[in-house]
Amino acid sequence: MKNVVIIGANSNIGSGLAKHFWDKKELVHLFYHKHKNHIADLEDKERICLYQADIIDFESIKGITDSFKFTPDILVICSSQRSIDHKPIAEIDLLQSQEIIQVNFIGIINVLKAFIPLMRSNRPKHIISFGSNVTRIGLPNGSVYSATKAACSNLVRSVSMEEATNNLFINTISPGPVEIDDSHFPQDYIKFREIYYQNKIKNIPLKRLAQIEEIIHLTDFLTSDQNTYITGEEIFLTGGSL
Repeated sequence: MKNVVIIGANSNIGSGLAKHFWDKKELVHLFYHKHKNHIADLEDKERICLYQADIIDFESIKGITDSFKFTPDILVICSSQRSIDHKPIAEIDLLQSQEIIQVNFIGIINVLKAFIPLMRSNRPKHIISFGSNVTRIGLPNGSVYSATKAACSNLVRSVSMEEATNNLFINTISPGPVEIDDSHFPQDYIKFREIYYQNKIKNIPLKRLAQIEEIIHLTDFLTSDQNTYITGEEIFLTGGSL
């Protein structure tokens, strides 16, 4: 059994991966911030541990990792702060934008800084960070969000070179629009997603959104013993579109 750590486990993708790795009989360690409704059904199961932490507070993460009695084999980072105000850069709320930067970039730095020393090994271990297709196409009215995702992709590429001799394989998965349960979002954001995705599907050759199961399959391979060469990559999952 492998020890799998998922940061942002209450997200749609994070909770899907949590259930997947649990079904594979792995030891699963789930980090969440404020809410755990998507992973509540896993809380009392064997081979599952839950931790509450704020990734923008390095000591919050480090306090937990210092107590670990195990070595992580797989680390998956799903934490993300979405763009809230949907405005051009000249009209954005600076406080909201700073929160996006803190979670989507500084938070990822904190996670990597806390976990990488634990994962250096004489056998391969794997880290996946989730990005977005906006790193290569931009995101009008979401430029700060888009920029943080691009920054993280570059961060992963750089860290992969730093840690290659330590048997750490680290990659970014950047999906296009993904079909998720968005019922918990505010109504204005649900409407924004509906219009945004209707327009996006027109330019997707496969004419549909990505499914979480497809993201799980890709994650499964990249974190498996079969991946002995792929590192530092940003892998796009977009149904053939740019």
